[in-house]
Amino acid sequence: MKNPVKTGSFGIVGRAAELSQLSRIGLSKRAAIVIVYGRRRVGKTTLIEHAYRERRILKIEGVESGPKAKQLETALLLVAQYVNDPTIAKLKFTRWLEFFEYIARFLEDGVHTLYLEELQWLASYNDELVSDFKLVWDNRLSKNSNLVVVLCGSSPSFMINNVVKSKALYGRSQHEIHVEPFTLREAVEYFGDSYSLDSVMDSYLSVGGIPEYLSYLRASKSSYLELCNQSFRRQGYFLNECERVFVSSLANNDNYRKIIEILAKQRFSTRPILAERLSLDSGGTLSHLLFDLEMSGFIRSYVPFDKKEGSKLVRYEISDQYLQFYFRFIAPAKKRIAQNAYAENSTKALNLTDYQQWLGYSFERWCRHNHALLAKYMGFSNVQYDVGPYFSKKTPVNFQIDLIFSRADKVLTICEIKYTKAPVSKKVIKEFEQKMESFVVPPRHSVQRVLISAAGTDIAVKNAGFFDDIIELKDLI
Repeated sequence: MKNPVKTGSFGIVGRAAELSQLSRIGLSKRAAIVIVYGRRRVGKTTLIEHAYRERRILKIEGVESGPKAKQLETALLLVAQYVNDPTIAKLKFTRWLEFFEYIARFLEDGVHTLYLEELQWLASYNDELVSDFKLVWDNRLSKNSNLVVVLCGSSPSFMINNVVKSKALYGRSQHEIHVEPFTLREAVEYFGDSYSLDSVMDSYLSVGGIPEYLSYLRASKSSYLELCNQSFRRQGYFLNECERVFVSSLANNDNYRKIIEILAKQRFSTRPILAERLSLDSGGTLSHLLFDLEMSGFIRSYVPFDKKEGSKLVRYEISDQYLQFYFRFIAPAKKRIAQNAYAENSTKALNLTDYQQWLGYSFERWCRHNHALLAKYMGFSNVQYDVGPYFSKKTPVNFQIDLIFSRADKVLTICEIKYTKAPVSKKVIKEFEQKMESFVVPPRHSVQRVLISAAGTDIAVKNAGFFDDIIELKDLI
């Protein structure tokens, strides 16, 4: 009997490589372990259930913050439903080893997929489950050439440290899939032709490429109105999603949230400032926290284009667009939202001027993260380069050149980034020249001046011939 599988419409957007890989694994006639991880609501479950919709799927899902006894009790209930034997739900196990030994009898023959979902909760963020599973895999489960075991979690740091790098699974986890958010091109495909490119980009910069989030903004013809409705009304989806994100992705440690809150109050922060605000040593403990947040995709570190990753000038910023939006606009309004202040008109909660400025910062971050796409468009992706913004201790703290490619062919591609609703005016040339006054071009290097303007430019900028290349939003799709 096949599992009934519900697949959202976004299941057919993108994911071609992942679906192909899962299909090959399922047809390989070799027992396999597949480790799948990615941010909450990124589409892991839809991907797996769609790929293996022709197979029987025994899905064991972790319970949020539940102790091991609760996890085992729930797991046995799901097994009972899978084999249609209610007596199994009455069994009592104290170890995962007992559980895996018991269910092996149902999986030793035939085409099966054992799907462990939200593994970080099932495992209670420790190594016992994986170690116990390894013993049963080696002795029993791996003998079934038609069995695929999927270990899936929404905590990338746990999945990498405790599963991918697990000594217990060394040499046994043959396959690893990181399910990432939609690219901008995939988001445009998901929204369809009835939405303007500006509307899709605003949505993408506000909540990221998370399919579930974009589905709410696609619910009406005005994605801006839906963003406000889902953010500033008491029943809005985005109002409490922040708490669910932290619970599903990170162990219970208040410092994770504190770091995000510190970063939310400014465009970036440094390690010494974070250590001071958290009253932590800037060494191991802070490094572990920052590593987990970066692995989870919540923050990103960056250095000037001419510095190495270990530079003391490293800065940290929130990279998750939804968390950026939440802490900038939703969190400060929660008291008013609780009072139902925006029930009649949710757009009153979002100042358009502030929102537009914030979108500009979000677009800058997107361009830095997608530098490979920009290099490909400009025609030098085959040239080795270092990339990043420009800032130093010698310049004011708020001074920054948005993006510089230092290319092996001794060309500096210097980018000014603008995200406006109207085409930018000739004022942008003066701004660019002022920034260049504080920047020293290395000897024997030439400069390529590039303007990345989502809305393009007015005729005066084009006629000036100042910029060697002008990239518009439509060029990036």
